[in-house]
Amino acid sequence: MSDALTGILTAFVSLAALVQFAALLLVRRVPVKRWVTTLQICNQAAFTALYFIPLAGVPGRAGIFIFSALLLSGQVIARLINSAKIGWFMGLVPDKKRGVFTANKEMISLAAGMIFSFVMSRVIDTAEAAGDLPRAFLVMGVTIAVLAVLHTATLLFSREKPVPQEQIPRSSVRSLVRNRRYLSAVGIYVLWNIASGMTTPFYGTYTIKELGFSLTFLSVLTIGYALVRIAFSRTMGRIADKHSFSVMLLLAFGVHGAAFLINTFTAPQNGRYLYTAYYLVSAVAMAGINSGSINLIYDSVPLAERTGALAVSGAISGVIGFLASLAGSAVVRQIQARGNRLFGHTVYAQQLLSAVSAVIVSGILLYIYWMQVRPQRRPPGDTPRE
Repeated sequence: MSDALTGILTAFVSLAALVQFAALLLVRRVPVKRWVTTLQICNQAAFTALYFIPLAGVPGRAGIFIFSALLLSGQVIARLINSAKIGWFMGLVPDKKRGVFTANKEMISLAAGMIFSFVMSRVIDTAEAAGDLPRAFLVMGVTIAVLAVLHTATLLFSREKPVPQEQIPRSSVRSLVRNRRYLSAVGIYVLWNIASGMTTPFYGTYTIKELGFSLTFLSVLTIGYALVRIAFSRTMGRIADKHSFSVMLLLAFGVHGAAFLINTFTAPQNGRYLYTAYYLVSAVAMAGINSGSINLIYDSVPLAERTGALAVSGAISGVIGFLASLAGSAVVRQIQARGNRLFGHTVYAQQLLSAVSAVIVSGILLYIYWMQVRPQRRPPGDTPRE
């Protein structure tokens, strides 16, 4: 696959977000445990099957087609159940503790993911060095299948809080459109998905091809990334609980803007140092951005509208992010076609895209301040006209 096609496939998660509009038809189907668990099994089966495609001896183009179909199917199902699943579990958490709770959840997830990524990367690198890459795919496929069974068990044994009649989720798009605070929160993540969607899907091929990183080195970076996010997650959560999620996001996006700026100067001669710096600085930012994406939406709507609000937000920002990835793909193709030369200088597409993303994040900071933080600091009684 070309770098451009790889980037587009990586961004399938954003295109699949379009299906979250369909999730609005399901928000009133409570309890959610049975249908969410059923669809989750289908989702995990699709992702497990991905690793067995190379073992089946499927020809090139057919293999790419099956891979793309399974990837998109898995992402579509994941997005369809995402808002209901989050609503199920977040409904068990007191509102005043959501910041610290999401931080603790991420810390546990990151610690487990850190170990998993390192072990699996070693399996792939070792098998590739031995000329037996199919063995690595077999190990990965079986491992994902076992984890899918364990994950299904956690859903089956988790309780679901009864929903009072007045709190049954509603799916009124009209109500959401009239909610200025909600639209303001959605705007933040539309801009963020543009900044990240046009850039980050193309970092994977950049690190392996141009920068020459091994999967083992990348897994070490992943460990560092997880440790940094673990270290800062509770801090970001406490800032959000004490001040607000918008204040916390102002800090988090500022840090990620600096990370994109660092990557503007990342090239093969300095890649191990600058990309590492970018990755770890972005980890600090994502400790806040990731949890804020849900909680800021939750803060902006009534309890009964949270599931639908999260679905609409994810659908809109996800589609915009996919379109941004298409734009980024065009930039990658153009610059690579010119031999990575721009105005007589060696410039890689990922460097240029990182610079553009840094500018967009600067705009996000201004947007958050004027649309979220500044209104919170109005004197009592000085409220904006609806």
